[in-house]
Amino acid sequence: MIFTRAAGFSPRGHPRRLKPAAQIGAMTGPVALSVWYTCSGEVVMEKHTDGPDKAAFLIEPTTPPRGGTPILRSLILLAVTTTALALFILGLGDLRRKHAALGKAGWYAAQLRDRVDGVTALPLNLRIEIPPGMRTRVYAVESLSPEHARLLRGSDQPVIVAQTVPIPRRFTSDGRAVVFFEAGRFDAKWLPLSRYDELAVAQLDEIRRRAASP
Repeated sequence: MIFTRAAGFSPRGHPRRLKPAAQIGAMTGPVALSVWYTCSGEVVMEKHTDGPDKAAFLIEPTTPPRGGTPILRSLILLAVTTTALALFILGLGDLRRKHAALGKAGWYAAQLRDRVDGVTALPLNLRIEIPPGMRTRVYAVESLSPEHARLLRGSDQPVIVAQTVPIPRRFTSDGRAVVFFEAGRFDAKWLPLSRYDELAVAQLDEIRRRAASP
């Protein structure tokens, strides 16, 4: 344990309150009072000696100011800043992956719009020509054959015609960019995986229901 001798000032240089020894009577008498402090400001030993001016003072221990050392505060600030920066970078990665997937699905939807310009009914052939060497990572729905597309014509529900692979995200749910046909128009939207699964199952159920109808 480190000790610091105080004479009116704390180990950090903060003034302490002083009282004449006469106010504490028989505890000190007409002697000077020396007090030893730990670095935390607590009294650990008292030593009485004769004072040259026969004036004695009692140094009252006080608690050093809170808030930690400058080094500790700097370390805490550095940790908080580093954590915030890491979270920002991870969140930015999520946003970039989502926008990249939507951009590819949007390109796919634009190709379908250009091919069936002016047609309001769901086309039976929903595949497009991909330029050699181009990787769109957007895939036509395998279960949507020309016959199934014919069955879904006139449906008031959006029809899933293509989708990307699942896109992982760190702070929100994973999802897909999906190409829909709705109200005579192809468009791309982002869907959480749970919502995509719901719509895909509902679409298959609608195909089966219409196929079973006389």
